[in-house]
Amino acid sequence: FSHPLCVLVPRSGQWTTCDSIAPEALAEHPLLIYNEDFALSRQLMTLFSQHDVKPRIAVRSGQWDFLAAMVQAGVGIAILPEPICQRLDKATLRWLPLESDLRWQLGMIWREGVYLSHSARAWLTCCEGFWLKQP
Repeated sequence: FSHPLCVLVPRSGQWTTCDSIAPEALAEHPLLIYNEDFALSRQLMTLFSQHDVKPRIAVRSGQWDFLAAMVQAGVGIAILPEPICQRLDKATLRWLPLESDLRWQLGMIWREGVYLSHSARAWLTCCEGFWLKQP
């Protein structure tokens, strides 16, 4: 799967008139992003470097719901994958496309030749059936 990244903002103030956000504009706001051990965090740091952005990271977390709650509390803005944003409260939050080719890419890996439980094999079969049908 490959999904675009969005900037999660409060549904108020300056954000009501924005349609998207450039990486350079992120330097003006406290950022809420995933922990450093997430690949997406490292990719964002590369993006910031490419655009000469010095990010003001206010919060790092591995929990997307915590990052969303911090946006609702006015701590800053978050950068999250679009499918995660779709699960959030549309009444209080907006997600705007990040103007970048950077995407959230998901994959599944496992070691071949080692035992997989019946449930793990069933899950892989289910995922293969779903993903192989995708265009």
